[in-house]
Amino acid sequence: MGIVIEKQIRISQLWQTVNAARGKEYSQARIQALEKLIQAGESLAKEDFSGANLSFANFSGANLSFANFSGANLSNANLIYANLSNANLSDANLSNANLIYANLSNANLIYANLSNANLIYANLNSVKFSDANLSGANLINANLSGVHLSGANLSDANLVNANLVNADLSSAYLKYTKNLTPEQVKSANANSWKKATYNKEFRAKLGLLPEPAK
Repeated sequence: MGIVIEKQIRISQLWQTVNAARGKEYSQARIQALEKLIQAGESLAKEDFSGANLSFANFSGANLSFANFSGANLSNANLIYANLSNANLSDANLSNANLIYANLSNANLIYANLSNANLIYANLNSVKFSDANLSGANLINANLSGVHLSGANLSDANLVNANLVNADLSSAYLKYTKNLTPEQVKSANANSWKKATYNKEFRAKLGLLPEPAK
C-alpha cells in the first residue's frame, strides 16, 4: 500500500473519530483526532463545534475560518497563529486561551468569555470585511497588548484590568461612537490604557493630551 493511500486512510479514520463524537459534551479522542488532523495539514474551516468541550486543545496554526464554536468551551486552548476569521465564537468560553497572533477578523465574539486570555498582537480588524464583534465580551484581565482593535465593536465589553499597552483603538470610537466609552477604557489595568493608540477625539474624551506631531 502506498504512502499516500495510507495517509488518506489515516486521515479518514481521524475524521470518523471526530464525527462520531458530535453531540458529546467532552471527548478526549475527538480532541486528539483534531490535533492530529491539524498536524497533517488538514483544514478545519467551516466545521461545526457548537457546544463542544475543547478545553486545553492544541489548535496552534489551525485553519478554523468560518467554523462554528458558538457556546463551545475553548478554555486554556492553544490558538497561537490560528485563523479564526469569520468564526462564530458567540458565548464561547475562551478564558485563559492563548490567542497570540490569532486572526480574529470578522469573528463573532458576542458575549464570549475572554477573561485572562492572551491576545498579544491578535488581529481583530480587517480591511476587506467587517470587524470583530466583541459586544458584551468578558475581557477581564485579558492581555490585549499590541492588539488591533481599531474597528472592533466593543459595546458593553468588560475591560476591567485588561492590558491595553500598545493596543490600537485609533478608529474604534469613530466607528462605534455610541458604544465604546471612556469609562470602559479607564477600567483597564493600571495606566495601561494611557499607552494605547486612540484618535484625536477620543484622546480628548479620555483627558489625554494630543499625540505629538510626527
